Amino acid sequence: MSYAISQILAFFVKSNFVKRQKNTYFQFKQFRIEQADTAMKVSTEACILGAWAFAENPQKILDIGTGTGLLSLMLAQRFPKSQIEAVEIEKKAFQQAQSNFKNSPFSSQIRLYHTSIQAFAQTQKAPTYDLIVCNPPFYADYLQSKDEKLNLALHQNCLQLHELAEILDLLLKSSGKAFVLLPPFFMNKFCILAKNHNLLLQKKLHIFHSPKHPILREIAAFGFNESNLVNENLFIRNEKGEYTDEFKALLKNFYLYF
Repeated sequence: MSYAISQILAFFVKSNFVKRQKNTYFQFKQFRIEQADTAMKVSTEACILGAWAFAENPQKILDIGTGTGLLSLMLAQRFPKSQIEAVEIEKKAFQQAQSNFKNSPFSSQIRLYHTSIQAFAQTQKAPTYDLIVCNPPFYADYLQSKDEKLNLALHQNCLQLHELAEILDLLLKSSGKAFVLLPPFFMNKFCILAKNHNLLLQKKLHIFHSPKHPILREIAAFGFNESNLVNENLFIRNEKGEYTDEFKALLKNFYLYF
């Protein structure tokens, strides 16, 4: 085999290997999420939550179970005058979020706590937050894996849905908004629990992978003030498999390729 041919073959082998490798990070326009040490990676649904959750000029924001710190960084970018407090119980995820915050342009806006949200809530003496976001664990009725980090992230070992409702009731200001991301079955359960704490469903976003697929996830907005329920649909891709204009408009300030 000639030297030239061997070099060409080596190039293609290397190229295919590189293609098969998964990035240990997710690069956004204004920050990077390193995620090698966390069980739960950046997901499209979480990005939608970070781009869709809204409150009028929020001064204080709480991110429950921050994981990699994705939601805190998205909200810091969107609301530059806000102060954000992020809570994470799992050690590796806490360390990953700590690094992501430090290496971002928004580090001065975010304060990170390594504790359970239950313990954190007990330190608060009054409703504090204008905006609360949470992508909670929801695989309560499924077999757990041998990966303890994954169990903490996916299962309700550390945060039951009824506890989340209690915490939102305790920490959300009377005029505040809380946004929760869940699959439809668990969202229905959580809406009942939230109503028991006078948290009223005000808005719901139904997320579909495409018009051909059932609802993938739902994001619900809760508050203490009554309002007419607004239902919205968001399709990530169209029938051709292309990103929809609505999805691109929502994520254009974050995704590099929009």
